Amino acid sequence: MKKKSIRINWLVLATLFLCSTNIGWANNFTGAVFTGKVKSLKSGKSWTANLKIVSYNQSSGRVEGEIEWPSLNSVHKITGKLTDSHFTFKEVEYIRKGSANLNCQYTTTISGNKISGTWSDPGSDNGTIELIKKVNEETAAPQNNITGAVFSGKVKSSKSGKSWTANVKIVSYNQSSGRVEGEIEWPSLNSVHKITGKLTDSHFTFKEVEYIRKGSANLNCQYTTTISGNKISGTWSDPGSDNGTIELIKKVNEEKAAPQNNFTGAVFTGKAKSSKSGKSWTANVKIVSYNQSSGRVEGEIEWPSLNSVHKITGKLTDSHFTFKEVEYIRKGSANLNCQYTTTISGNKISGTWSDPSSDNGTIELYKK
Repeated sequence: MKKKSIRINWLVLATLFLCSTNIGWANNFTGAVFTGKVKSLKSGKSWTANLKIVSYNQSSGRVEGEIEWPSLNSVHKITGKLTDSHFTFKEVEYIRKGSANLNCQYTTTISGNKISGTWSDPGSDNGTIELIKKVNEETAAPQNNITGAVFSGKVKSSKSGKSWTANVKIVSYNQSSGRVEGEIEWPSLNSVHKITGKLTDSHFTFKEVEYIRKGSANLNCQYTTTISGNKISGTWSDPGSDNGTIELIKKVNEEKAAPQNNFTGAVFTGKAKSSKSGKSWTANVKIVSYNQSSGRVEGEIEWPSLNSVHKITGKLTDSHFTFKEVEYIRKGSANLNCQYTTTISGNKISGTWSDPSSDNGTIELYKK
């Protein structure tokens, strides 16, 4: 009886160990990149494949991602399911159409950093697949300096093949909650939209939620991306009509630290615009004091057309400048308590503002 009991206990322990091993990597599956070889059992040929996991829902097990075939000049969207260590997926849609076949299906197992198993092409072939996770990807780095970052690149439609230049600016990022706010600009469509989203490790999802400058770009587009090093890449969908891919590169030579060196005494002038009414007002901001140790800023904002001057207090962190109108210096018709979330790049302050009681919009000022 004792021997039987001991054997059962060892089986329980072994089962628990295997389960914990298989579930561990599921916590950071999103954003993972695997690379390796896919081999045909019929011809003996092999092809390099790169598999990127764009999204993974732990509740349902649903997985979305991309598989790239460099030698075949092809990138396909994949959808599948992960159950414990059992991972099945299928190539369902062209992202970049080359000479690789669509609709291939894969039945694999994930063990540690390896995906291995079999594949079948319903029309012609079958074989094996073995991929290893890239362990040196820069996946946590984006969180350290994403506020104020600007990314620029192309967004492409999978349906029409058209592409548009897009510029994404990260205005704020809360490390505790992962919440991100920013702007996406479409130069060729004369549009700027507010975005809100979430950054979890390297997994960045966001949505266009509000007009900053209304042009011909659609609102409510959603993005599922991964940040790796200085690159944002992934997929997008317009609920009404279209979908495709996005690839943006971080602008690394932005003048982000420069404002701190000669910020005290600086005067900026420009326009604040309402997103609701479309009205704009000239504004002059003067920096009275700046403490480099704490980042605390004090100054004044003048509204010439509203006969108003208000005291402002705020904080400058790297290129991220937030401030609030806190006190009347000259009381006119401008509202108090407006708050500003901006980025300083070179000689320009730009970002968004909100009046808690009534309005919101954009601000763009240039240093005199």
